Amino acid sequence: MSVNTSVGSDLTVLELVELLADKVSGPPRLREIWSMSTADIKAACNLLSGIHISLHYILNSRIRINTLPDEILRLVFSFVPRLPDIFTKQDPDLSICSPIRIRTVWDILPVSQVCRQWRDLITSDSTLWSSAFLTPPRRGNRGSTTSTMISHLARFNPASLHVYIKEEQLWRQRHTWSQAEHHGRELLTQYAPRICELCADIPLDWEGDDPPCLLLPMNAITRLVLRCYLPHAESRTRWKGMYPLFGGSDLPLRTLSLSHIPFLPANRVSQLTRLRIFYDRWDLDRGVVAGWSLRDFLTFLSGVPLLQEAFIHGIPEDSVSHVDAGRLPHVQLGRLQRISLRAWDYSDSSSRSGDISPSLLSHLTFPRTCYIRMDASKPYHLQFLSAYLTTGLEWTQAELKLKMLLLCQPDGWAIQITSHSLEDQPIGGLRIVISLPEGVRFGYDDASWLDLKEAIRAFMLSPPLMYGTQVAWISGQATEHAGQAGFVGSLLSLPNVRELYLCNSGWTAREGLTESLGSALPNRTPPHIPLPQLDTLYLTIYDQSGLDKVSAVLRSRREARCGIRRLLVEFDPDYVPDFRSAEDPIQTMRGALEPYVEELRFLTSERQYHKKHSLSRALSGAVCVEPDYHLRLLWAP
Repeated sequence: MSVNTSVGSDLTVLELVELLADKVSGPPRLREIWSMSTADIKAACNLLSGIHISLHYILNSRIRINTLPDEILRLVFSFVPRLPDIFTKQDPDLSICSPIRIRTVWDILPVSQVCRQWRDLITSDSTLWSSAFLTPPRRGNRGSTTSTMISHLARFNPASLHVYIKEEQLWRQRHTWSQAEHHGRELLTQYAPRICELCADIPLDWEGDDPPCLLLPMNAITRLVLRCYLPHAESRTRWKGMYPLFGGSDLPLRTLSLSHIPFLPANRVSQLTRLRIFYDRWDLDRGVVAGWSLRDFLTFLSGVPLLQEAFIHGIPEDSVSHVDAGRLPHVQLGRLQRISLRAWDYSDSSSRSGDISPSLLSHLTFPRTCYIRMDASKPYHLQFLSAYLTTGLEWTQAELKLKMLLLCQPDGWAIQITSHSLEDQPIGGLRIVISLPEGVRFGYDDASWLDLKEAIRAFMLSPPLMYGTQVAWISGQATEHAGQAGFVGSLLSLPNVRELYLCNSGWTAREGLTESLGSALPNRTPPHIPLPQLDTLYLTIYDQSGLDKVSAVLRSRREARCGIRRLLVEFDPDYVPDFRSAEDPIQTMRGALEPYVEELRFLTSERQYHKKHSLSRALSGAVCVEPDYHLRLLWAP
């Protein structure tokens, strides 16, 4: 039997299920969903919508469909609901949600009416009825969908329930939605002891009213995702510090994600393994504050000994209470595998108040196999990190495996790369991202820029950076002024760099760093090639002059027995390079470069890839295959 899908192709049910399984349900399911490009997600949504169309067609036809095997039907039924809006959001914290089986009961009811076999199969499979997606009803609906959902949940009696509350309006006191609000409260109240996952947009207004969904005794919850958008600065007067959730009892939470939430749970969550705290860049403008202090946060961490991953992104550090470091507790996280810290900085670059990001490191003990990612945007950050790497971390040079990302301008999509690239990092090592804070006028005689410039140079020449740096990634708008700041000489002095990524072609051409890689360092006895351990080089070639320079560098390093094994060339397919040859630009570059390297790849630029695919999608893996020229996007290491 064939069915007609909305993507314009005729597929058998089996082929359709196999295709969907490859796209959506591959293990682990959520990572496969988020590893899809925007086009793939759109195609999958079209396929899921096509199943609806096909099932309605079957419902109104005389096709003999009751001969399909049960295992095929179960797969078909599991994909009946369309991917809900929660999967198309750009928030990285929502990627930890489980797959949503049912958005509303109306998505599954037509299927149960096809024939007795289908109805019996659906009613016997409780996994199809384990999720409730609550959304504000349309005017005039008055909650009939929610009430029907309650009746069906009562009928199938699932052992555990996943609840998703899409919008806060469901809980607002509005006369047109009072019945829907009543049914929503009834559902949560009745099934609170069985709810194992709650993902909710919650309102936290200036009146300080407790959100209803946080008051119910959800003692079985293992995954909690909370997100809110505080409307005004008045909210800081009510939501502070630690807040008891679900009555304050102990919770078996394994995953906790808080977005734009100004408090931390006061509950005991000793089984927590994954923590994500996320603040948007514009939260400060909306008056959002992290109402908890550094002491509160360390107290919270001391109660989660099983924690494996901590992703703490965008803490508005100016709003964090500053406490004397000598009085703070020290926390040992013996099972931590990955930790990422970032704080938005809107204060003066010389200020030390509320620097939660570096201060937090000095009060934590990690295993030697933990991967640490740290942002620095102030001279004080760099001074602290230099001392911390020298005396505080107590890692050997081999264990350090330091990766330095220099002068990354923090814009929206770059932050998405930063947040998601943590997922597939190898075990162990330290990644430091030196970014420019707001208000710094790089390239000018601005006091903030001059202070930061000197701090970066001193940081790069400190012993931990000098001998521990294995990867250097230079990108962002500020790289255009790196030569003026004297970073080139400091960078070339690092003896153990094995990978160098130059993500700004204009700077590479103007400042002469390309030629420097093939020339002996001055004032060295005996003279030797810079970066002698360099194995991988990433750069951009725009014209024949640039191609000739890169070829000369590769030849010179090879003659000096310091050859580059792997060359990655950034290429924009929409830009036509100015080469002498009229051949295909890829072939021209390949002919000139391939004789000097073992591996040559052509990669699309970050911004070019961003134009084609939204980087807010968390594409897993180090590279993403492109169809044209086999181009790939290279993630920051």
